[in-house]
Amino acid sequence: EYPNGLCLSPDETRLYVANTRWNKYIHELTLDASGAVAARRIFADMTWNAAPGSPDGIKCDVDGRVYCTGPGGIWVFGPDGVYVGTIEHPKPAVNFCFGGDDMKTLFVCAHDAIYTRRMKMPGLPHPYGATRRR
Repeated sequence: EYPNGLCLSPDETRLYVANTRWNKYIHELTLDASGAVAARRIFADMTWNAAPGSPDGIKCDVDGRVYCTGPGGIWVFGPDGVYVGTIEHPKPAVNFCFGGDDMKTLFVCAHDAIYTRRMKMPGLPHPYGATRRR
């Protein structure tokens, strides 16, 4: 309906796409060896929470957990799509990234504020950043 944020799983066999409008969910597209879509499913449904916020920014950590902005904060899902919890901030998150030397700092952007939070698990580095760090 309104695809917006997207990210790849650590092994790049799955593409996650955040649907930002009325039906708040995340699609999971399974990719074959050539990168073509082999299967598609709804990975996570976020419509059950009426708090402010929409799926938009989406990232993975090194263990394959999926983080996505959504109602009430940044939602966290296991690689199997099971809801783990929500990282809350005073204002709704619009986008975010993992950063710092160890990729364990979560930088969160709201409409008029920026938050940081230390994480236990590092985020998946962007391929360009990973090659630059070597």
